[in-house]
Amino acid sequence: MSKHHTSYNKYSEKKKEPEAVVEEKVVVEEPEKTPEEKTEKSPEVKAPEKGEVLWNIYIREKPYGDHVEKDGLDRFLASYVLAVNGNAVLPKGTRFDIYDVFVHEDGSVWYNSKFGYVMAKNKEGTEYIKAD
Repeated sequence: MSKHHTSYNKYSEKKKEPEAVVEEKVVVEEPEKTPEEKTEKSPEVKAPEKGEVLWNIYIREKPYGDHVEKDGLDRFLASYVLAVNGNAVLPKGTRFDIYDVFVHEDGSVWYNSKFGYVMAKNKEGTEYIKAD
């Protein structure tokens, strides 16, 4: 008898085709948006190119969102900001490029910059950033 045993039964079995995968449609209900998520880009407002900070102002991750931590910024950006309780604050007089503008439904205006989001004008109309 040979040292190599082969099982011919394995080879004679018919290979089964994989079953087709049927994708089901899943209906996902969107949760009600919180005030900070209701912010939409306003098409009628054109973003200014540059801005100058009139007051020390916190940098945020998104409009009405969490404060950005100074340690979370890279070294270059961190050199331009102050730290208040570990959070990044743009000091008065800082000039920066504005990438985009967002107008919240409550009337506040937010600028997107290389630092993050900063409030340009609050809902009462107080200006924090002078746009060029």
